[in-house]
Amino acid sequence: MWFSYTFLSATYSIFTEELDGIENYFEGDGLEFDLMLNATKNIAFMASYGAGSADVSGNGNIVDAEVDGFSFGILLHMPVNESTDFIGGVGRTESTVDFELNGTFLESIDSHSNSIFIGVRTWASNKLELRAIIDRSKSDDESDTDLNLSGSFYIDKTFSIDGNYFFDSEGRSIGFG
Repeated sequence: MWFSYTFLSATYSIFTEELDGIENYFEGDGLEFDLMLNATKNIAFMASYGAGSADVSGNGNIVDAEVDGFSFGILLHMPVNESTDFIGGVGRTESTVDFELNGTFLESIDSHSNSIFIGVRTWASNKLELRAIIDRSKSDDESDTDLNLSGSFYIDKTFSIDGNYFFDSEGRSIGFG
């Protein structure tokens, strides 16, 4: 079986993020839309848009964050054998986070990051695809390494139910789409 590198997907995620200097975790959810277009035999273009919200409470206060952003990049893919592909690529993410304290607007922060990633896609069966990706990103003020484990169960050749588990040193996310 060969992999498709042209698709459109939507994912709903529930996440928890640790913040420096704050005892409690940011907890929230979000929705992301992804588009990938195969350009040549081994190159695909990626784009995504996502939005979400999270909050943390403590000492009688509630901090709410509304996040939206987009990303784009290039993915290189190379078959290892008929059921496994090696993938790698680079990407750019632009996002904005609006913060409120007890319902009053505090500030808006723009963030920019670049990333490089490598991973594998493999067919565990004729209907189940598994993926593992390591992503190294550098933003305005920090670097981060993430691990994304995901899978797709194909109902037919053009429709799948997906799940993913993403984690790094500061948080984790579970997504379904």
